[in-house]
Amino acid sequence: MRGFRICAVLTHTANKILLLSFFLLTNLCLGAFAGGARGNNLDSAYNMQLQAQMQEQYRRQLDQAEVQESFQQQQGQGAAGQPSQTLQTSQPFDFIKDKVWQLVELRIGYGEIKLNRQEMTKNNMGSVYIIQFSEEGVNGQAAPNRYFAQYAAREGKNMTLQPIVGTLMAGDINVGGLMENEYYWYLQRITRWDANGNTLDLYASPRKDEEIILRYRTE
Repeated sequence: MRGFRICAVLTHTANKILLLSFFLLTNLCLGAFAGGARGNNLDSAYNMQLQAQMQEQYRRQLDQAEVQESFQQQQGQGAAGQPSQTLQTSQPFDFIKDKVWQLVELRIGYGEIKLNRQEMTKNNMGSVYIIQFSEEGVNGQAAPNRYFAQYAAREGKNMTLQPIVGTLMAGDINVGGLMENEYYWYLQRITRWDANGNTLDLYASPRKDEEIILRYRTE
C-alpha cells in the first residue's frame, strides 16, 4: 500500500510539471504570435482572449489531475472494504480478556474473504476457530484440536504470540475453507489488535507490505 501511495504522489507531481511546462510554452508561443500580430495590425484583444482561454484550459487540467490523485488514493485504501474497515479504537486490552471470540472473517489483501462461517454453521462446525485471552495466556478451539499459547500485549495495540501448542485428537481438516495449521500460521504472525463493541480484529503480517485481518465476534 505504501508503494502504491508513493507512485500516486509521483504521478500527480509529474502531471503538474508537464502541465506547467505546457502552460509556459503556450505563453511563449502566444507572445511571439502577439508580436507578429502587432506587426500585421491584428487586434491585440483577440490575442489576450486567446491567452485567457489557454489559462482556463490549464486550470481545468490541474483540477482534473487533483481529482485523479484523489481517486488513486481511495483505490489505495481498499475499495473492497478491507483496511478502510479497521476499527481503530482506544479500548484497553482488558476489554478483550475473558471473552470467547469466534472467528467470522479472514481477510487477505483488499477483498478475498477466506472463511465461510455460514458453511461451517450448516455443517455443525460453528464452534471451531475460537480464541480467548486471559492472564494465563491464550487458548481456543481450532479444527478439530484445542490450542494454547503465551502472548505479549505491549504498548499501544502491539501484540505477539509465542509458538502454539495444540492437542493431537485428530488431524487438521478443512472447515469453511480454512485448515487448522493455516490458522495457527496466521496467529503466530499477529503484530497488533483492535476491538470495538463485540468485534475483535487481529492483524497478521506474514510478509512485508502484506496484512491479513482475522476478525472475531463475541456474544
